[in-house]
Amino acid sequence: MSKANQTFTDRWLPTLNPKILKFLKGKNFDKMTPVQAITIPLFLQHKDVCV
Repeated sequence: MSKANQTFTDRWLPTLNPKILKFLKGKNFDKMTPVQAITIPLFLQHKDVCV
């Protein structure tokens, strides 16, 4: 799956907070932007990111 087609519910370790996922689903955000697809996994690994 390309990064641009990833959804917010794709499996990462650790996972996104369930409250964040619920909010995103409620706002009909189902696909990530390319920047989100690259940076969210880095945030979850406690890495610094500059975009």
